[in-house]
Amino acid sequence: LHYMDLLSIATVADVVPLRGVNRIFVKQGLAQMSKTRWVGLNALMDVARVGGELDAFDLGFRLGPRLNACGRLYDATTGVKLLTTHDPQLARLLSGELDKANRERQDIEAQILTEAIDQVSQESELRSGYVLCDEKWHPGVIGIVASRLVERFCRPFVLLGSDGENLKGSARSFGSLNLVEALRACEKHLIKYGGHKAAAGVTLKKDNYLAFSAQFNDHVAHLLSEKDFLPRIDIDAELDVESSGEDLLEMISQLKPFGQGNPEPIFVSHALSVSFPQIVGEKHLKFKVGSDLKPAIAFKMSHLKENFKKSVDMVYHFKMDSFTKKPIFHVKDIKI
Repeated sequence: LHYMDLLSIATVADVVPLRGVNRIFVKQGLAQMSKTRWVGLNALMDVARVGGELDAFDLGFRLGPRLNACGRLYDATTGVKLLTTHDPQLARLLSGELDKANRERQDIEAQILTEAIDQVSQESELRSGYVLCDEKWHPGVIGIVASRLVERFCRPFVLLGSDGENLKGSARSFGSLNLVEALRACEKHLIKYGGHKAAAGVTLKKDNYLAFSAQFNDHVAHLLSEKDFLPRIDIDAELDVESSGEDLLEMISQLKPFGQGNPEPIFVSHALSVSFPQIVGEKHLKFKVGSDLKPAIAFKMSHLKENFKKSVDMVYHFKMDSFTKKPIFHVKDIKI
């Protein structure tokens, strides 16, 4: 059990399905995290500003990215040194280096994402599958950007950067597309490729870029229709918000930790009465739901305020607010 907290970070950060024994490992690791004996892990949690009762989100989006940051940009041994040191002063120094590298990684990621979106927007119609290239793009970051593009455009993406005389990059799938099979269909243009159905890496000669891009798009178009590219939310149950409360939250908490292979339940409610909409943080919409005015927040949906009505259909997660310690609806979609 001594290594369970480290194992839980590795499991979540490597996007391992949280089922069976993996879910048990992560659940035990999260419980151990608040009293970890690893000096470096304590320093990392301090710099990431996480503490108390951690969840898989903290591992996957706060601790994991910082541990990976130096490896993506420079040298992965910084993270190893942090997790193996017994010196608190060195741990603080190394965790600071990782935090700085993570901020740099975020800046590089944002720049590449902007440039990739610009490439997509140059065409009047969306392709079925994209292969984008810029020799300046950092190879340690383009995989993350590919995932962001898949989320935004609901299409598979391959992003390529320079690797000496060749191009090297990362691919991310969308929907039912088996990425390895799609790359196999294009293998005459590739030097090598490998991965699994959702993510892969590729290497090819620069002269083969345009041919690979065209064949990848054609292959995806042959397999997927326009209907397959529509964003989809899988709903677990319809919920009566008037009767939902802390008892339901306790039941939901028994299903934790949530993550890959064990997603957080998604609920839907129809003809909900909503009131008091207000914009918070410029991009987010906060409002009240039902006769007892339960709080709800819709991230990055502030544009809906102008057309907000008194009755809506809503798809959401039901959570405990980490600040108020009261139930709150985290909205994923609204039909006005």
